Amino acid sequence: MRGEFVQCSADRLPFREEAVDVVLTLGTIHHLADHEGVLSQMIAVVRPGGTIGLEEVVAQSGVSDAVAPHRARTTSSSIRDCFGASSRRLGTLLVCRREYSPIRAVLAARLCEPMRSRPWLTKLVLGIDTLCIQTLGRYVPFFAGHAAIMLAQRSPSPEVIPHAARVSVP
Repeated sequence: MRGEFVQCSADRLPFREEAVDVVLTLGTIHHLADHEGVLSQMIAVVRPGGTIGLEEVVAQSGVSDAVAPHRARTTSSSIRDCFGASSRRLGTLLVCRREYSPIRAVLAARLCEPMRSRPWLTKLVLGIDTLCIQTLGRYVPFFAGHAAIMLAQRSPSPEVIPHAARVSVP
């Protein structure tokens, strides 16, 4: 990709409104106190027609729930709520899906080094992850995927919210 890239604090974006083409956060927002405020800032700095990408934890289970049950419930519910509220303000929701099942976590831990040099193996593990979420995840929440990816295109004007943007995150 060509262009200028800026790494900065998600809760204090150093840009004026409608100044950037893309804002991307990877596993960051759940660490911050004001999820909705951060998402609002991200929406404000992206130009109309620009893109916002988020990858976030939306559910925790197993050991993390046992160690810190209050934190896990608060984190997963507030991020899910923010995704839903923000998707209505963004514009067109291009991608919204769950990922990172427990099966992927085990496979990635066991196959970490081989996956670095074998793209086919990485694709296989990601395919198994998707299959697990789409099958077992429908019936057993533990397998539903513990992260969400959302990619949205900001609408041309704040008043215009296409029908496609009215999507809720499972």
